[in-house]
Amino acid sequence: MKITNVTDENLTGMKLYFDIGMPHNHTAVFDKMITLTPKLKSISPATGSVGGTLITAEVKGIGQFTEGISLQTKAGTDICQEIKVVAYGKVECLTKTDEIAADTEIKIKYNTDKFELCPTCKYS
Repeated sequence: MKITNVTDENLTGMKLYFDIGMPHNHTAVFDKMITLTPKLKSISPATGSVGGTLITAEVKGIGQFTEGISLQTKAGTDICQEIKVVAYGKVECLTKTDEIAADTEIKIKYNTDKFELCPTCKYS
């Protein structure tokens, strides 16, 4: 399955492609509002400077017009001075001018919802 034309977490105006054609009762699926749950998959680079570093996060389930997201430590502290979604699933974050402890686990927060930590998304 491939989803295109996604601009935010609410899948309106999207295009959905199935490798084997349209499923039975496909209109029932498309008549409902589908909302994606953001999921942090990776961050790069995994180390930075106390002066601030531009990192890129792969976050499935967000489009370029998604607002209200932040990257946080396990304790809930925002790590970004500036953050923006540059494309579907791609977030750029300029880290704050502060020290982030080695191997800090990072999670994504969307509006008031906090999502699970990404065990492989550690930052120093």
